[in-house]
Amino acid sequence: MSAKHSSLAERILDVARRADDSTFLRLLGVDGVEVALSYTGVLQQAALWTRIYKDRGLKPRQRVVVLVSSSIDGYAAFLGAIVGGLVPAMLPPPSPKLPEARFTEIVAALLPAARPDAIVIGSELKGAVWSADGLMVIPTQAAALAPLPDSFAMEGGGGGDDIAFLQYSSGTTGLRKGVMISHAACLEQIDLYGAAIGLRPDDSIVSWLPLYHDMGLVACWMLPLLTGTPVTAMSPFDWVAQPSMLTRAIRDYRPSLCWQPNFAYLHLVRSVPDADLGRDDLSSIRAFINCSEPVRHAAHTAFLTKFARFGARPD
Repeated sequence: MSAKHSSLAERILDVARRADDSTFLRLLGVDGVEVALSYTGVLQQAALWTRIYKDRGLKPRQRVVVLVSSSIDGYAAFLGAIVGGLVPAMLPPPSPKLPEARFTEIVAALLPAARPDAIVIGSELKGAVWSADGLMVIPTQAAALAPLPDSFAMEGGGGGDDIAFLQYSSGTTGLRKGVMISHAACLEQIDLYGAAIGLRPDDSIVSWLPLYHDMGLVACWMLPLLTGTPVTAMSPFDWVAQPSMLTRAIRDYRPSLCWQPNFAYLHLVRSVPDADLGRDDLSSIRAFINCSEPVRHAAHTAFLTKFARFGARPD
């Protein structure tokens, strides 16, 4: 990709001009339900959210926190903020293992630093705590009730060193910390990283990584979006419960790139029964990319020992 663009919206519009009608974003459900959208379809969903923000009086450079589980609305609400000139931040939605009171406490601690003007919440959240504080709460139901725009426009403005989005750390070592990511920084990272991994026109990605972590947001959403690389994704909570979702997705959709932290290789080894593998074939993957945690040789060895007969290769 050329580095001529000064904003994410410009790059996205450039990719859209060259996109065809093939599936760009595919979301897999644990119940077998699949949602598939072309690149243009994703932008239409984003344009719907841009209009929702605008109708509620939000202005360019204002901030939006997205608290939505893995769904089209989560992807589109984040992207709709960017193309509308807002500054989004993706925070983790409620975990099945986290009590609601503790979740509310964590979010309340993060909001003062994020200084959002609005917060997008999924159907599992009532938002009473945040609306009581005067924060504009936008439920994802707003998108379900509105018609899709016939076209999309990049209203963004801004670019270069302006803030494009806020990226939060995972919180493993303490309270999640937000980093201001500029348009220029994101574009440069994607271009340099794409070159480093030899990104090809025929590549596609499979991911269970959450969008509220940098590896999921940058490698498995911003990189696909800014390069036109198709991505097949699933909820991290679904994957943890049924890790064979990943091997089946590789078999069925033949992706070539897969990012995972080190623990995931061992989770797949320990938690995917041989009976679930059946005719699974991992040979389409040209790079299993291990990052965000210390990389352990033992994890790779265990992974290869189990999955070599299904097409996982040492190279």
